[in-house]
Amino acid sequence: MLATPFSRKNRPTYARNETTYTAKDPANPARARHPASKAPFPPPRHRPHRNHSRPRQQNLHIRRPSNSIHLPHPPSQSNIGSIIQLSPTAASRAHILDTERLQHGPKGPLHGSPILLKDNIPTLDDATDTCAGSLALVGARPSREASVLGSLKRAGAVLLGKTNMAEWSGFRSSGGCPGWSARGGAGRGLLWWEGG
Repeated sequence: MLATPFSRKNRPTYARNETTYTAKDPANPARARHPASKAPFPPPRHRPHRNHSRPRQQNLHIRRPSNSIHLPHPPSQSNIGSIIQLSPTAASRAHILDTERLQHGPKGPLHGSPILLKDNIPTLDDATDTCAGSLALVGARPSREASVLGSLKRAGAVLLGKTNMAEWSGFRSSGGCPGWSARGGAGRGLLWWEGG
């Protein structure tokens, strides 16, 4: 019988110490130093580097991906119901960022990265509505922009549009349907979490 990592022969044994349990692995004595509260596994072989996407970004022509990612599946034809509205300014913003990259280099770590925002994150300068999934707020403009959106824009992200959500973030009667909004309809395959 061949010894596999999961066979009884190679399974680590545990010995009681004064303070902690330690693993005694005959195949790897270095593992014996790990306390039992931590998993006696070796560290990961590959750690993501903060510049792991830099080569891909350098070869990326921003305007084409930001226009083509969701345009083949516009919200009216989507059977998932995840996108409520596409930003009409995404193409021009991507073109500006593309020109900046060619002339001055990347603006930030998210330069040209397309993003979608939840429908309750307020946007000012974009032509997208902030409605929290409700038809009552279509056309209303917030008084200020969300700070997270400002940070994303400073990092160079391109806003593609708004995503569907439970109407009013789920603040309604207990008989309501999770994942449904008057503006976007019912989303399919969406996760529902009742925070608490």
